[in-house]
Amino acid sequence: MTAIARSISFAAVVFVLLGCGDRFQFAGKWTGQREVQAQQGANPDVVNTLKRVTVKIDNEGRFEMFDQGISFAGPVQHDGSDLVLKPDTMLDRPLDRQPQDVRDAIKSARLKGNKDGTVTFSEEGGEPVTLKRESQR
Repeated sequence: MTAIARSISFAAVVFVLLGCGDRFQFAGKWTGQREVQAQQGANPDVVNTLKRVTVKIDNEGRFEMFDQGISFAGPVQHDGSDLVLKPDTMLDRPLDRQPQDVRDAIKSARLKGNKDGTVTFSEEGGEPVTLKRESQR
């Protein structure tokens, strides 16, 4: 009976992630760049790393995110038609193993699907970034 319940729960998550009806299709890889003003003499490779935002949404209800040179991962949560990304790992280490000040600094992110097929990535206190789909998977 428990296996059936888990299978139904898993199927429900996949159904929600893949979308139903008019729901936005978030699964795939998304990339974009922040507006960053580089200081004179700054290393362009470092500036490009700080600008880049990449988010991968899988069909199992998890995400991987590369934001300002740091990797994060965690569960995807739905909030209406938006997705909320709450990291549970940073740099491939569980957040509960990070120092408290690091855990306190980690913010959840929100993805909002746009009619033009892009998504808007936003974090608390940050400027929104438009991400374009790179691939479906």
